[in-house]
Amino acid sequence: MVLGFAVLALMPVVPGLPSGANDKLLHALGFAVLVVPMTLARPMAAPGIWLAAVAYGLLIEIVQPYTGRMSEAADLMADALGAAAGILLAWTWLALWRMRRVIRQA
Repeated sequence: MVLGFAVLALMPVVPGLPSGANDKLLHALGFAVLVVPMTLARPMAAPGIWLAAVAYGLLIEIVQPYTGRMSEAADLMADALGAAAGILLAWTWLALWRMRRVIRQA
């Protein structure tokens, strides 16, 4: 998944693909999807997962100019916010799952 993400992030820009606000939304969504499974597997590691995701986003932004893409700080911000949202989503899912189990046992 991470490798596929890198390939998509480093491919030359294809005309007709979303840009602007849509691009930032796709960045956020992509990083949310990236961190959810990891957070579900290890919820207590969420701060490290977030840092790793942001570092990964930064690495992508550093490499992009060498692949014909443009590096943008706004992309990194969208990556960081998306990763945070993905972690919150995973934590919420886990909390609801635990509450459901407690209610079923009562």
